[in-house]
Amino acid sequence: MSTFLHRVRGPTIGYSCLDLFVITNASISNTIAAVASYFLIVADFSRSTAAANAAEKKMEAAKAALNASLANSGTAQ
Repeated sequence: MSTFLHRVRGPTIGYSCLDLFVITNASISNTIAAVASYFLIVADFSRSTAAANAAEKKMEAAKAALNASLANSGTAQ
């Protein structure tokens, strides 16, 4: 029991960086998870932005076609 308590309350096992923090397996996995989440969010945002731009281009093309149609019908009379 004494050995268990010593290991639990003892120094953290990992790489120490100037005694400011310790890099452990948990900190590495948390960092990888945060970076992966960031890239997934950026990818989703860029995909939704691309879809919005495509919809805007379709709307502009429809307006141009409508204006051309109206202009042609006005000159036919």
